[in-house]
Amino acid sequence: MGVGTIKQLGGKDYTIGTIKNYKNLLQALRRFEKTLGQKLEWDMITQELYYRFIKWHEEMNLSRNYIGKHIKDLKMLMKLAYEHGIHKNDEYKRSYFICPMSREKKIPLNIDELTRMEELQLPKDSQLSFARDVFLLGCYLGLRVSDIKRLAPKFVIKDKKGSCIVIDTQKTGIVVKIPISTKADKILQKYNYRCPSFWEQVVNRQLKKIAELIDLPKSRATTLSLHYSRCTFAKLSFELGIPSLYIMQVTGHTTEKNFLRYINITPDQAIKEFVKHEYFQ
Repeated sequence: MGVGTIKQLGGKDYTIGTIKNYKNLLQALRRFEKTLGQKLEWDMITQELYYRFIKWHEEMNLSRNYIGKHIKDLKMLMKLAYEHGIHKNDEYKRSYFICPMSREKKIPLNIDELTRMEELQLPKDSQLSFARDVFLLGCYLGLRVSDIKRLAPKFVIKDKKGSCIVIDTQKTGIVVKIPISTKADKILQKYNYRCPSFWEQVVNRQLKKIAELIDLPKSRATTLSLHYSRCTFAKLSFELGIPSLYIMQVTGHTTEKNFLRYINITPDQAIKEFVKHEYFQ
């Protein structure tokens, strides 16, 4: 898989992120094997083992979303191997074989909170300052963390109309074109339009400190991470009256239903925002 010998069911190569997820799952399965005292085989994956695997995760105090990602990847691997005739175990199709996920929704920053973060005085060239820069780039560009890490001069297009980023997103392969605002350009210039290498966990720890400094409620300060930046971009763009279909061209969402769910907007709230447009005044 890592060298492209096995492809997705549609024939496309796996992304680096997907391969990383499968490798993480493989490591978890190897640790799980030690608790079982035997090597796992495809035909051993039953309802009983499914629940034992989940319980094993829970005993390590891992989040439901983390567990859900492992189950999701396990289902996909089982399906892939099944389609390639590697095994005949179709337990992954059963109704019990679900991916546990938390229903807790991301609460993006509102415009006042974002402004407080922008104006916060931080030591120059510090870890805190760098963490804020990366987070703000996500808020200004709407890119996933995996794509922010890939930013480089080759993705920046400049012409008489202004500057934009044209990049094939790592997760979906969709090419997006994103205008570069003045605020985004200031940060990009600081790093010569190339994102320095960073550990996401380290940046997230710094963001939690920043969240306290800008007086976010404790429940939100302890959960703030880089993944909230893209959601903040989408939510604030929507609230500013930018049509959702335009925003989706940047975020890569393929359906408006999924997009509205992503920014925590119900159909009734969408209508309220819709009628605020000057056309209806």
